[in-house]
Amino acid sequence: METEFVVFRRYSTKEEAELVQQLFEEHSIVSKIAINTTDLEGTMAGASVNPKFELSISEDDFDRADELLLAANDTQLEDLDEDYYLFQFTDDDLINVLIHSYEWSEHDIAISRKLLESRNVSIDEHALKQQKTERIIELSQPESGQTGWIVFGYIMAFGGGFFGLLIGYFLWKTKKNLPNGKQVYSYDETVRKHGLRIFFVSLIIFPVAFIIKFYANLSQYIR
Repeated sequence: METEFVVFRRYSTKEEAELVQQLFEEHSIVSKIAINTTDLEGTMAGASVNPKFELSISEDDFDRADELLLAANDTQLEDLDEDYYLFQFTDDDLINVLIHSYEWSEHDIAISRKLLESRNVSIDEHALKQQKTERIIELSQPESGQTGWIVFGYIMAFGGGFFGLLIGYFLWKTKKNLPNGKQVYSYDETVRKHGLRIFFVSLIIFPVAFIIKFYANLSQYIR
């Protein structure tokens, strides 16, 4: 049966991703690297888009992959500079690093664990896993509203603009990646229905508007 790959981590450089991939290969975890240069949401919001190298593995290997990365980043506290920023974190801050581990590097996660141990703070792995699950459920909730984009989308759709297609598809189909590798729709059912309508209205009106404009311009040359 063919492996279904899901995104496990994103890295700024290919070298970082390849180092982790090599570690996984040594422990029989199949992975692949792909570059993601498109971020439609970031582009539409006017943000700069940087390439991200996505390392994907089977969802069944996520827990084992996390354990391997933690073991590989077994840095000793005495090897760190005295002003290393994690030293300034409270116990609650460090626990939050573990809960939101997908937002932090493997190195910082390992250091946070060691700091908690050095402060004699016990880590309840069961509670930690439960909090991670609750965080994923929270992140999986689709966004509502988007009134500005919806109104602009309808204006562009009925105006015959190509951007109506893009905005409609964006609201209708955009998904987000969760820390557990799953993908869910970014927007709720109401927003997605508007996106679908905007897309199909644009799909009908845009080619008609294009043809009318084409023949209008052509007639000027014929005269």
